[in-house]
Parts: sequence; structure tokens; C-alpha cells
Amino acid sequence: MANPSQSSLFSELGSETRLSILRELSGGPKRFNELKYRLKLTSPELVRQLVRLHDVGLIARERNGQYAVSHLGQLVLFSSENLGFIAEHISYFRTHDPSPVPNFLLRQLEPSMEVETVAEKFGPLSLVMERGNSIREFYWIASDSIPKFVLPQVKMKIAQGVRFRAIYPKDYLWNVKPTLDREIVRGTMFKVAESIRAIICVTDQFAYFCLPKFGERGIDRTTFLFSSSESFKSWCAELFEHYWKSSFPY
Repeated sequence: MANPSQSSLFSELGSETRLSILRELSGGPKRFNELKYRLKLTSPELVRQLVRLHDVGLIARERNGQYAVSHLGQLVLFSSENLGFIAEHISYFRTHDPSPVPNFLLRQLEPSMEVETVAEKFGPLSLVMERGNSIREFYWIASDSIPKFVLPQVKMKIAQGVRFRAIYPKDYLWNVKPTLDREIVRGTMFKVAESIRAIICVTDQFAYFCLPKFGERGIDRTTFLFSSSESFKSWCAELFEHYWKSSFPY
């Protein structure tokens, strides 16, 4: 299937007929004849509109022959206030599950945040290692693991007065915390959660977050959203605070 562009997404959403199909399918999957009856469309017209919506990734055809709103279509319907951001990163949101992000924060994403979708074999840690020395004030992280090779940098930053806060899965931190350097343990405020479904990192210099792919259990680290803009750092800080408040002291 072709990768939809920002212009093609807006083009498909510019039709009231196609929007009506999306809204109809938002109530649940439906067969062709049911859509035709409910929307009062001719068969050729409905076929034409379904093909267009399918080609841009807004609907999917299920094995039983029914049509359904895709994950991207659901996000687009929900995020009508920030379609510019969704369209700008359509390839990412087409394959990645945004459900770990609260709805009220999804609505606040804007193109002006100057966010880039980064594809990196070694994930965001390569950027952290590259830019980490510039961090001067704080480093907040919610993650499902602690890569050992960043620990020397963390220890150095703590010695320089950088404030660290971290959220990890409860069982994971229980096992790994005794192996950490004493300076890192003393210099970090830890909290725990039952599970971590997204990686959130926010510092005074940059921020990023990683989401899971649809249908996969783990968090995808190879593609993520990253920015050094103040607005995106503030947004990621609010996302981190949301999870910090619902986590437990450790």
C-alpha cells in the first residue's frame, strides 16, 4: 500500500461523503450493503470512496468482508483539532499505537512543535549519548529498562548537579536497583509502575518518546518522535508528569 502524504490525507478528509463513511464505521465494522443502505449511495460511488479511504490507510477490510476504521482512521477522527501534526507524522501514527498518551495531550500536539520522526537502528540512546553532555538542569525518563552503557554519563551528570527522575516497571527495578552505582541511586528519584507502555524522556535540552507498534507487545525503539523545541519539551514534561503522579514511590 502506498505511503500517504500530508496532502493526500487532507484531500481524502475534504469530502463529506468520505467523512460520512468514516463516521459510520466508527460505530463498528459494517458490510458493503449496509453502508450503501445507510448512506444512500450507489454501488459504484461507494466502491470508489472505499478504495480512496483504503488507499490512504483510513479504513481496512476485514477477513469476514466487513469494512472497519483503521487505527489511523480512529486517530484522525479523534484528533480533528490537531490533524496537521497527525498528517505531518502520518507514517509513524499509521504503525504505532498512541493509546499510552492521554487523550487530552494528544489534542495538544501541533506542527509548530517542530518534531521530527527519527529512524535509528540503535534507537534514541545514540542521540542521548551524542547530546547528553549538553544537559545542565534535569533528566526525566520513563522506560522499561536501563541501558548499562549510559550509566557512566548518568553518574557524571549527577555529579554536575543534574536532577534525575525515573519511572520503571516495579519488578524490573526490584532486580536491577541493587546493581546500580550508589551515586546514581542517591542522585535519582525513583518511582515504579506496574508496566511501562511508552518511553518518555525529557531534559532541558531535548525530548523524545517511543510508542509500541500495533500488534506488538514491546516498545519500538527504532523509530521515535524527537525535538529540541521548547513547546515539545513542555509537552513531554506534561506527559511524564501524568505518569509520575500515577506511579508509586520506591
